[in-house]
Amino acid sequence: LKMLAPHVMLEALQRQVKAKVTEAFGWTNGSYVFHAGDKCRDEALPLNIGTISLVAEGIRKHMALEHLESALQPYLYRKPAFHLSADFNVDALTLTPNELRVYRSLSGNSTLNDIVNELTAGGKITTREVLALPYLLLELGILKFE
Repeated sequence: LKMLAPHVMLEALQRQVKAKVTEAFGWTNGSYVFHAGDKCRDEALPLNIGTISLVAEGIRKHMALEHLESALQPYLYRKPAFHLSADFNVDALTLTPNELRVYRSLSGNSTLNDIVNELTAGGKITTREVLALPYLLLELGILKFE
């Protein structure tokens, strides 16, 4: 019987926790709330998994397009604006190249609908990819719509 090295075991545990937590973002029944700044009182094992990164991955991989469209529908014809706090670091989101394009588009003078149409026109980025980031930023209180 071979034993796993501690670092290998920790990496496997991190992957398993990430998979289980991010999977919850695909659930269609129930509800969840993210409270910025809240911390877990007890930490059983230091997994070094960033909360914002975990939430971003959950939305990115598992949230249905229908949910994103429904949640963002009231904002489609409004212009996004950043409401950045001093403690937010966009690098914590580990944006993909397509998400970086979306992020840059959010600082322009276009409505969300215009951004979706512009970015999806070439077929290189999907509507789901475009909507996932504004949804996340809105939920985190980093994005507002004027």
